[in-house]
Amino acid sequence: MRATRWVATAALVCTLSSIRGARAAPTDGGATAKAKLTSVPLSAPNVVLSKPDANGIRLLNDLVFSGTQLQFDSEKATAECSLGGTKLKFSVIDNQGIKLTYNGKAVTLQRDEMSFKPAKLRLGDERSYVLAFPYGYVYQIQAQPGQAQQTQGMLMLRSGNGQYFSLDGQSFCLFDSNTDGYYRLSEDAIGIGKSGGTFNVFGPLGRLLATSKGVYEIIRLAEDGSELEYTPFTGPTAKLSTAVAETDLEIGVAFGSSEAGLNFAVPINSTRAADLKVVPGQYNLLYGLVYSPAMKKLVATVGPGKLPAADVSGDKASAIKLGGPFDLEYTLQTTGRQMTIASSTFHLRGKNCEEYANFTWAAEPEISLAVGGKTTALGKMEFG
Repeated sequence: MRATRWVATAALVCTLSSIRGARAAPTDGGATAKAKLTSVPLSAPNVVLSKPDANGIRLLNDLVFSGTQLQFDSEKATAECSLGGTKLKFSVIDNQGIKLTYNGKAVTLQRDEMSFKPAKLRLGDERSYVLAFPYGYVYQIQAQPGQAQQTQGMLMLRSGNGQYFSLDGQSFCLFDSNTDGYYRLSEDAIGIGKSGGTFNVFGPLGRLLATSKGVYEIIRLAEDGSELEYTPFTGPTAKLSTAVAETDLEIGVAFGSSEAGLNFAVPINSTRAADLKVVPGQYNLLYGLVYSPAMKKLVATVGPGKLPAADVSGDKASAIKLGGPFDLEYTLQTTGRQMTIASSTFHLRGKNCEEYANFTWAAEPEISLAVGGKTTALGKMEFG
């Protein structure tokens, strides 16, 4: 048996089982300005990625798993959490449903295909908040014949709304990524893009904010997400362009620089790049989602892989390019005339070595051997 390192060209065609916020006033010199934020429900709260869910991203069809989860069992068929200072109590009812009790109100969650529909809540400070449930279930099991049935259940929680505002002609959205009902620097997230998107990627929210025209420093953020106060950043800035090539896929991606203290998240495709002013520094790809407009579904995630950091400095614009052509790298084991490839050795990379994961095959991959400019077809992979 021998192990060989192969690289095959692969197309990333995979099958995985607007409202405008209040416009901010322009700033003059070092003066501060305020932006009033508008709360809008996300059109696809199941397909959202931010930092708390980016460590070991799990996908299921058009669902990004949330790290905030409540567990139910026969011993304790209730679970509690706090949202913006309001206590929420969830209880299993009729052995298959879930009831939410808060502020003296009781609401039965409505079922949808894989979980429960988002619920619009009125918190203790009289503001509205949409709480989404990306995935959830309740069922009964019987461990042994003759024993009583036992309840098992789980409910994922995620914010189902964003706080939108406009700055320098661009739409931004603040997102409560830790689902605690408050909006705070270093704890929550921000993304560029109008509401109504088919998926959302949010980058960690820091004190600095990048637009196509400049960099701003956040002076104050209201914890209820209603208002943001900012001032122009007075230090040096540079231009950074993020684009995608040779694919019809859309990518939502977050980048960040610890030395610059600036993060951003943008949606890009082959016809829409993101050009931003940023603080000079080394910018790394943090995480992202890949969506197929043709298939109308989420098809993969993207991570840094071997993509080098973008060194952004000086007057010359820097560029980060994602996308194809794609290479599939794997380890091949041969025994006689049989070849075996373990899926754990797959690495699907873009032209600049970013890595794509959480994809499945649309069809059996065709294998060919290229030696000395001659290509010989070897057949197709068989799964199993």
